[in-house]
Amino acid sequence: MHLLAEISGLPAPTVKLPYALVLPLAYINEFWARHLSRGTPRMTVTAVRMAKKFMYFDSSKAVQELGLPQTPAKQALAEAVEWFQNNGYV
Repeated sequence: MHLLAEISGLPAPTVKLPYALVLPLAYINEFWARHLSRGTPRMTVTAVRMAKKFMYFDSSKAVQELGLPQTPAKQALAEAVEWFQNNGYV
């Protein structure tokens, strides 16, 4: 998150909300968006559940066996930030 803050110029989150609080809020937000306001939920139950998981991936096998090129993390994040900005998501 600190690297994203550096690239985007936006501050990194400083508060960590407890999962037990956020999950029910996600259910409420989804219900509100889908049934009452007919809009898009700002947070989904699936996103909250995924945020709780530690996700680590090792690309070494793909690099060794397939010759898959690797983009440095900072460059990939910078390209992603630029794409989100250019497409109106930020």
